[in-house]
Amino acid sequence: MVNSFFRIIRKEVANLHAAAYTVAIFTFLAQLLALLRDRVLAHSYGTSQVLDIYYAAFKVPDLLFALIASLVSAYILIPLIAKAGEESKRKARELLSDAVIFLTVILGGAAAIAAVFTPQLLTLLYPSFTGSELFSEFILLTRILLLQPVLLGLSSVISSVTQLERRFLLYALSGVFYNVGIIFGILVLEPIFGIAGLGYGVIIGALLHMGLHVPVVVASGLTPFLRLPDIERLRYLVLHSFPRALALSSHIVIAVAVTIMAANLKEGSITIFSFAYNLEGVPLALIGASYAVVAFPTLATLYAASDMVTYVKRVSDAARHLVLWSMFALVIFIVLRAHLVRVILGTGEFTWDDTRLTAAVLALLMISLVGQALVLLIARAYYAAGKTFMPLVIQGGGAVVSIIAAMGLLYAHENLPLYTYFMESILRISFVPGTEIASIALGVSLGQIFAGFLAFALFTVRHKEFGTTVVPVFFQSFAAAVIGGAAAYATLTLLGGIFALTSLTSVLAQGVLAGTMGLLVFLFVLWGLSNREFQEIRAGIDGFFAKKKLDPRSEF
Repeated sequence: MVNSFFRIIRKEVANLHAAAYTVAIFTFLAQLLALLRDRVLAHSYGTSQVLDIYYAAFKVPDLLFALIASLVSAYILIPLIAKAGEESKRKARELLSDAVIFLTVILGGAAAIAAVFTPQLLTLLYPSFTGSELFSEFILLTRILLLQPVLLGLSSVISSVTQLERRFLLYALSGVFYNVGIIFGILVLEPIFGIAGLGYGVIIGALLHMGLHVPVVVASGLTPFLRLPDIERLRYLVLHSFPRALALSSHIVIAVAVTIMAANLKEGSITIFSFAYNLEGVPLALIGASYAVVAFPTLATLYAASDMVTYVKRVSDAARHLVLWSMFALVIFIVLRAHLVRVILGTGEFTWDDTRLTAAVLALLMISLVGQALVLLIARAYYAAGKTFMPLVIQGGGAVVSIIAAMGLLYAHENLPLYTYFMESILRISFVPGTEIASIALGVSLGQIFAGFLAFALFTVRHKEFGTTVVPVFFQSFAAAVIGGAAAYATLTLLGGIFALTSLTSVLAQGVLAGTMGLLVFLFVLWGLSNREFQEIRAGIDGFFAKKKLDPRSEF
């Protein structure tokens, strides 16, 4: 049975849609565990300062990961390893070894320095926390978490081999193991070590995340070894990865900016935003990341072969399905936002006011889902082509707009009563304390919508056939999603008189029935429109069971 399991997760998946659904299935499992993690935290702590500190403690380590670990980006490594492997396995192994040594020395050293100056860094970023009795534990937790970027950075490097071998099942499973470690920390280690136990669980999860890729690396004959790195090769790798590092850091900068602003608001505001952000990350990971991850190796191969026609077609194929499913998720999550939050987080110390506010923030974050998913895909299309500057322009521009808009709308919330009344009324959060965080969420979403529009426009200017192929999907998917959302809302209204929403079971049942009705109507409308993507979905599911390996130039 164990051998069968390992045969399954090592399976090579060549078909784009089959691979995307494969990654999505295991990503969904990882996200379920992440939601379980959040549920346990919500049950134990509610929206308290403990969780504010827990989420804030990730920001310095995350910033290190974005700025340093991404200097040897997998999106730069994969084409280089593929090219080196064509010449000799020895060269590919040397390249991987150089990247591992660089990360261990540079990122490890930076993490050690940050650990020494953690009190000063946290005082600078979160002055409002310095007077808290939990500040010393905040420092300890941050120091523990500084090990995470080192481990995940190494995992990112060696996962290049996993992706190049198209072991997408194994790649997606690493996220599952990561969350298993975190949950173990919450349930087992926190009662023993206190808040520090939460950090130890994260480190265990990062070790599992990294360790899962080791067998593939060993089996491929690319096991890193100790050597004096090739400085010129590292210089090339770092220079080409640097824009990627800056682009990735834009999201971390947004997160840091949000926590700094939220730290000065009502206690629990950081937690509210983090819970909503994690919920919004589920469809983004299932849809946007799945297609972006599985498309990248093929796109890199096609671009290297100068097959631009097929390259653009593959990006367009992924974008069409990405827009289709993102649009449906956007609408259905907004309709079912309160049910989702209540089922996943509504337990223990998590109150009804917490539910209403988290649901409002979730709805505001969801409006940028299509834009975020497009950015993920188009950024990887640029990386596959060796163009690392354009994603920096797109994501950097989105970050600037997000932060400025969040600051501006927070100011409006605090100083313009008419705006505040409108926001609270439309989101149904009137008289709920701490609604300022909703304006910050709206600002972040506006920036991500801008980034998505910019990514689409820039790629279309260069490849006009991309725009002409994808634009019609926006209209069809939007129409089908709105009709499906209306059906889901009508179902909620009808069931409201049947189910008394006084228990988890009744809330879950109502949400599942309404969501299922929305999905069925959505698919029915697509069928009625003779939607091309609908037909390809069926072929993609059939392709999951296909044993034949496909050439990257062949039809998916």
